[in-house]
Amino acid sequence: MENREQLEGLIRKYFEEILPKYKEVTVAAANAGKKLPVFHKTDFSGHIENFRQMKSAAQELLPVAEKIDIPALAQEERTVARALVASLRDFILLCERNMSHYDLMDRRQYRKNHVSMEDFRLSVTGVNAAMMKSVESLNALETADRVLHGEPVRQDPDSEHETDGDTASDDEQAQDCGQNREGAANEQNGE
Repeated sequence: MENREQLEGLIRKYFEEILPKYKEVTVAAANAGKKLPVFHKTDFSGHIENFRQMKSAAQELLPVAEKIDIPALAQEERTVARALVASLRDFILLCERNMSHYDLMDRRQYRKNHVSMEDFRLSVTGVNAAMMKSVESLNALETADRVLHGEPVRQDPDSEHETDGDTASDDEQAQDCGQNREGAANEQNGE
């Protein structure tokens, strides 16, 4: 029971402290990168430092999550613990990609650094790939956590099975989720 409480505490910290800050920082960084002025250079170092802090916060949780000893019979807790570890690893990679991207954005402002459009395109592609992987593992964590607590699990919009009657709310949730993912990817692109 103590391990389950520790696991729930880690998830709560991840969902309530780290992820909301990530959203704030991402929006602020994307807004700063939308239009790079000609005569005034944008300083991305604060955004890079914020991503570094979130990466450090996730890195502090990771070893604790990896070391939680859950009995073999507690399969649902084991699933949640594995999903948390995977999500933290993907989130750390996402923070690294964001740090690299905004470092490139910072260097792109100066001609002497010779940052090409291809470099920029590859950076955006890397951030988007990391974002999609992070969203997938975060969704898996959320689903495993719901199962653990006996809460209803959202239906996958791609599932092939029929439901009886309540498809409107599930479809709306899936559409909202897709729009949120798309919006997050656009924020990463600076669109």
